[in-house]
Amino acid sequence: MQFVARCAFIMLVPIGALGLNACGAEREEAAAKTEESAPQLDVIGLPNGATILAARGSPGFEIANYLASEDVSSRSFILGGSEFAPWSAKPQPEAEARLATLAQLLSAYPNAKAKIVGHTDNVGTAEENRRLSLERAQAVVELLVGRGVNKDQLEAQGMGMDQPIASNDTDAGRSQNRRISIILDRVEATD
Repeated sequence: MQFVARCAFIMLVPIGALGLNACGAEREEAAAKTEESAPQLDVIGLPNGATILAARGSPGFEIANYLASEDVSSRSFILGGSEFAPWSAKPQPEAEARLATLAQLLSAYPNAKAKIVGHTDNVGTAEENRRLSLERAQAVVELLVGRGVNKDQLEAQGMGMDQPIASNDTDAGRSQNRRISIILDRVEATD
């Protein structure tokens, strides 16, 4: 009996080693796929000497390119949607990182003007949603000022539920509609 147990053990060791190698190869393959699918971050230098990291196509990347351009037309940007929980004027934690980047950008471009526009889903009355959307915009303005943006660069506006970007028939759509959009104007410096 001991002989059979020893033989079984001896046969399992190489099989186990193969399994470990396969797991290691699977882990390496999964890590490579994750690295490939992760957004590539660009380091963007700002005129005030600060830098930000932004993925190509992200709101931060697009805003930085607009502000650095010669384009003086107004441009509208959405920070990412799902910025607020239902009936809350406090930005969600994942939105605060995007707002921190926006604060850095606006601080680096003191001649830029930003209209911070709050939006809601369609739950509740039009008046409740208009009030809540303005509270959201004002909360974002306060957050940006708290991060060093000149309050004279900012204006808050509430749109209520009037401009949905997704269907209000689903939780996911309503979540996307609870957002902040930014309308930026580059104002030429006057010497």
